[in-house]
Amino acid sequence: MIIRQLKERALIPLFLVLMAPPVLLVPQAAEAQDGGRFRVMIPNLTPTDDTRDRFGSRVANNLRNSIDLDTHVGLSERDMDRAARDYGMRANQLGCLEARQLAALIEIPLVMCGVYNREGDQLRLQATVYTVPGAEEYPVGSFLIAENDERGATERIMSNFSSMVEQVRFVGFCGEAYATNDWDRALQFCTQALQLAPESQSARIALGGTHMELENFEEALSMFQQVLRVDEWNGDVLLNAGYAASQLAKVEDARGYYTRYLDINPGSTAIRLRVAFDLAQAGDVEGAMDFVKEGLESNPDDMGLLEAYGSYAFRVALERQSMTPTGQDTDMPSEIATLFREASEVLMRVVEEEGAESNPVYVINAVRAYLQLEQPQEALRTVERGLQIFPDAANLWVEKGAVHNRMQDPDAAVAAFERGMRADPNLPNIRARMGNTLVQAGRLSDGLPYLKQAIEAGEQTADQVGNTIFGDAYSNGIQNNRDLEYGIRTLVMAKEDIPVSAEFRQQLDFWHGYAIFQRAIRRQEPNTVQSAQATLPEFRQARELMQAGQGYVQRTGVVQLGPLLENVGTYIEIQEAIIRRGR
Repeated sequence: MIIRQLKERALIPLFLVLMAPPVLLVPQAAEAQDGGRFRVMIPNLTPTDDTRDRFGSRVANNLRNSIDLDTHVGLSERDMDRAARDYGMRANQLGCLEARQLAALIEIPLVMCGVYNREGDQLRLQATVYTVPGAEEYPVGSFLIAENDERGATERIMSNFSSMVEQVRFVGFCGEAYATNDWDRALQFCTQALQLAPESQSARIALGGTHMELENFEEALSMFQQVLRVDEWNGDVLLNAGYAASQLAKVEDARGYYTRYLDINPGSTAIRLRVAFDLAQAGDVEGAMDFVKEGLESNPDDMGLLEAYGSYAFRVALERQSMTPTGQDTDMPSEIATLFREASEVLMRVVEEEGAESNPVYVINAVRAYLQLEQPQEALRTVERGLQIFPDAANLWVEKGAVHNRMQDPDAAVAAFERGMRADPNLPNIRARMGNTLVQAGRLSDGLPYLKQAIEAGEQTADQVGNTIFGDAYSNGIQNNRDLEYGIRTLVMAKEDIPVSAEFRQQLDFWHGYAIFQRAIRRQEPNTVQSAQATLPEFRQARELMQAGQGYVQRTGVVQLGPLLENVGTYIEIQEAIIRRGR
């Protein structure tokens, strides 16, 4: 058998492991004996009817003497009898099965067996060579012969023996090349082996395994399918066929092979998890979840299955939610809510059972499931329980900060983020995250030091931080003239405190000028000398700033700058006229 059965083993957390294809075992090439030649054991040929057995014993003895080739030699009756006596048997009492068992014990690689029966006035003789321990069959004769023609029977068998030896040699070369990971030679020899011995299942499985290693999954699957036509419940081949089909995204085919495998190995947790992993990799996450759930029905306390089910259920819930229309008045479908709830409960059960030996990621997914369910208090309780088990897990502190942020408690959020940063100073974007949390809470002056630290730590560029501040200034100040004073003050802070690029400075200048222009429009409305004197410098400053931002406008096309500047110029002329008239 070429494919090694997957052994049960302890599983580490599902999503921390890249599970490899099923492992393939290559038959070891038999070691030559007797001066470098392979020995062949030949028990007496046996009649299947009442024909005399002397014919079979004579033909067998002739074959033992006739097989004297450069590569093979017949095991003498005396040596065969000595070996048989060591195991409480006699050579002349060996049937084909017993001979093959004895050959395995004394490391004889080939056994030739034969049977015969009467047809009319002749005998029908059939001879077959079996490999040991591979148990592959190579027919070397099926013919009619006269009852007293032992020599003729021997010659007929020997005439086919050489071609059979060539078949066995190439099957051996095939397996040897695979065993040494020499895929080019394995491809060559296994292909030749099948041409010479088209019924060789070991060569076909080895060729399928070679194609698997070369990631020729179509060819691999074809080989395995041919094997399964002959041996439809070969578990190892079913497992590999399922993997090949999953790599080809043939989800239904993969499920079929895996289901058949699990029919004959229903209690194999490791294989069930492998099935689920392969299905998920092929895009069938829901199928993976269902396979794991079936295993839990008979083994509800298996931690490996619980880990997998919780993780897959969370992924399926996210996938389904992404395909569901959203809106303020749209409730989460009950089946999605159930999956989120089950995922969080199962994952936290694993964490509670395994303690620090489990994975903090399971806590994070449980927390996020509760956030999806709009249950922030439950999310907070869950993350705090997780931190009791993993007090130094930086990613859990970050998750706690995210929960506090969802609960609109920026101070608690920043405190959790800072605790995470102490546990792992290299947490990605942690300083930027603290700064953004405070900016989103309308506390730019508190958040700015963190944003500066983010630039110094290389978490974000100056332009990225500048864009964060600009976004706050625009949405909370400039857009719809919501709070122009805030917008102007924020943009000034960005320009003075953040070393943005020349290009980004143009963006800040333009919107700074635009905000001043809008504010000046409001202030000039009394149209008095005093208002004109107060706003004329603002209009002039606005024009200068918007002109400084001309490159940004040209790149983005955000406005038509010419008409806008003409409008500013008109306001400047009006203020100047009012001032002159007042004098």
